[in-house]
Amino acid sequence: MFKANRILIFLLGGAMLAACGGGGGQDPAPAAQQTGRVTVSVSDAPPTAEFAKILMVIREIRFIGPGGQDILVMSEPREIDFLALSNFSEVLVRRDIVTGQINKIRLILDSLTLERADGSTESVSLNGLDKIDLNPRGPIQVRAGDDILIDIEVALDKSIHIVGNGNGRYKFRPVIFVRVSTEPAFDKLFRVAGTVDELFAGDEAFLLCDLRRVADDSQRPNPREICIRVDGNDDTSYFDDEANAGGEFGDLVVNDRVVVYGKFDPAAAGDTLIPSVVAIGEAFDRVKGIAASDFDPGTESFDLDAANGLCVVTPEALLVGVVEQAPVYFENDAGAELVTREDIVACRETEAEGYMVDPGEHLRAFVVLLGAPGPETLTGTLTAVEGTPDEYDLEPVGGGDTECVRTDADTQLVTIDTTVSPTTVDTALFDGTAPAGEVTVIGARDGDDCLVADEIVEVIE
Repeated sequence: MFKANRILIFLLGGAMLAACGGGGGQDPAPAAQQTGRVTVSVSDAPPTAEFAKILMVIREIRFIGPGGQDILVMSEPREIDFLALSNFSEVLVRRDIVTGQINKIRLILDSLTLERADGSTESVSLNGLDKIDLNPRGPIQVRAGDDILIDIEVALDKSIHIVGNGNGRYKFRPVIFVRVSTEPAFDKLFRVAGTVDELFAGDEAFLLCDLRRVADDSQRPNPREICIRVDGNDDTSYFDDEANAGGEFGDLVVNDRVVVYGKFDPAAAGDTLIPSVVAIGEAFDRVKGIAASDFDPGTESFDLDAANGLCVVTPEALLVGVVEQAPVYFENDAGAELVTREDIVACRETEAEGYMVDPGEHLRAFVVLLGAPGPETLTGTLTAVEGTPDEYDLEPVGGGDTECVRTDADTQLVTIDTTVSPTTVDTALFDGTAPAGEVTVIGARDGDDCLVADEIVEVIE
């Protein structure tokens, strides 16, 4: 993880919103001037159980200098699914800009749309906040040769509010975090999508363009393309447009649309990404949820619950296939760490990108991204301990030592009924009555080595 200062910016109503006048956007890097490099990315949105996707269209990004200088750094609209961002950063723009100060980062939004699991959508009123000025605590100083990362996180759970008298309408009052790193973030994992512009077969490299287009307020007829070099190696995996493995560099042709995950090369003179995986195509799906099962080496797959957030297999769980060539990453304080498929375990926050073989049923993944290890699970039958309220003995399935389980006022009972169609999932506060049959208990250990239950899950079959 890069070293950074985290800045919390509350934008409530009109507070802290500067007047957003026009101003002809300056060219990011005029010739013969000293420049530094700035990367703007988005990442790590907090989860929300109510929606499957939260889609924001960002039309422009501008940097505002101390004298009101207006530098346009991204002018092609970009749709971001914030719920698909976790454990990696998605590059919005990476540019050379003239040395000096950045006093504000201006986001200009087009729309914000909420999509539920059933496919229904809700447009969110931007409430006049289509132009948002982010004011760091002190200016961002760009010096010659600097490589600065500005990472933007919208706290969606605090930014989207139900308004009115139960009419279900939503408004946007943004709470935004900005992380500014003055050290190159070479250990951070980046996702970059674009078009293959040129191939360098001898180096197994290619030029990836159309990442963002930068124009000067449309005063120029042909916007300048943003490109980076992607420098593959023997460890790079190549997947086709249906996320089938076994491809190679030679499968790439100019004008291919590709998705790349990798890290920037600190030793390279220019923008160079070392790819872990290259997927040829763009009709891919990104799914985020909780791993409902451990990775099964026999089937090369695991179950992912994106609907209920439960780490038990239900009929709604998505089967995710993960072949050996698909990289699996975990990002910790040291950066993005390449791990193995065996690190995919139940209850861990997990997301995957790939080809949806069967919508809602089967995803063929070309990359898997892991969050922090999840809670512990125990499966067996519960019996109340006489004379000790909120404490139970659990007899594990298959035998073994009796486990201590405790509940508290927040413990929930989740009942999954598979005898009806469609399957129902009901959640209620646990009333102290242990279900008669087998259950799965999800929670964390206390100082007495008892598992304190967050959820008790029973499945009616």
